[in-house]
Amino acid sequence: MFHLPGDESIFASPSEGQEVALRRAELLVNAKNATVSGHKTWHISLRTDPTRPLNYTHEYALAFHEAQDFQADFWSVKAGARLGDDPPTSQKMLRVEGYKFDVPVKTFFETPLTDDVWHNFGINLNFPNNMISVFYSIDNNPLQLVVPPTFNNISGAGQTTLGETHFGLQKRPVGANLQDFLFNGTQPSGINEAIFLGGIFQDDSCDGCVTL
Repeated sequence: MFHLPGDESIFASPSEGQEVALRRAELLVNAKNATVSGHKTWHISLRTDPTRPLNYTHEYALAFHEAQDFQADFWSVKAGARLGDDPPTSQKMLRVEGYKFDVPVKTFFETPLTDDVWHNFGINLNFPNNMISVFYSIDNNPLQLVVPPTFNNISGAGQTTLGETHFGLQKRPVGANLQDFLFNGTQPSGINEAIFLGGIFQDDSCDGCVTL
């Protein structure tokens, strides 16, 4: 479970200082180049916590691959409104998005974030060929291919290659945009929000293997 207990979840970056507009509680797969190269499939399952609901007028990043220089996300699993929407529209939806700086950002898959069920994802990444495919199911059902292999920039360039994968709960502010959401925008006070994440593991899919 990942829990946002109010302002205690403000992150203090060694390089940027306190990211006062962001709330986050995350697990990082750090400095593991083998997890962000070759042909891999990330598996992740998530479920809402009805006792500590999310505020869907905000955008939440639940899983994403961040570049080595911290300037780009190559893919992400998100919930809620879209960052920069004005006014923000409450969206109790899950979506898989592509490269952060594509214009417009690609949405590969979207589904309602239904309570009381597990939402299971397989994010299949062919790094050499810049291809992504998505598998999805609910509860104990086997994963089904919902997005066939599709081009997406997941290789980066120069110092943006490799990087690290995040899993958890990152709540982004209202009234900000892609360039300034770490320090600008608004967050309500006294938040108490959580989400359950489980079944996080990675397949080596170089031979086409994907655990269903």
